[in-house]
Amino acid sequence: MEVYILILMAKQSQSAPIPEISGALRKEIEQSYRSIERLVRDRPLLALGTVNTIEPKTARSRRTFTWTRKVRAKTVTVSLSPEQAQMFGRAIQTHRQIEDLIRQIRDASQTALLQPARKAPQRPARRRSAGHTDSSQIGLK
Repeated sequence: MEVYILILMAKQSQSAPIPEISGALRKEIEQSYRSIERLVRDRPLLALGTVNTIEPKTARSRRTFTWTRKVRAKTVTVSLSPEQAQMFGRAIQTHRQIEDLIRQIRDASQTALLQPARKAPQRPARRRSAGHTDSSQIGLK
């Protein structure tokens, strides 16, 4: 993960100038990157979807687990063992946490990127030409 982030940062620095980022935004972005790195280091498996627990309908049957996800706009369901259900549950939770952190980084980055745009001068209002008549002046509404 460290290599990927460093490569990404190196490519960004070569392609376009990075705007000055305020201290609070920079800390937020750096903290999110560190959280992602820690999550991936501690729990490297990621998965999309949902793990469902199906309770037994009779006294003789047992609890079953399924993993459901979308593949090419179709819902795919797979039966899981209890151990697999636990592992998939952790992988799905990790994936969702990483997605939330990426969303935070994206929001902070967009805020930082828009800061220079707020300072950009606005265009002056257009002046009407002498021959232009307003539609209300000629009786049109």
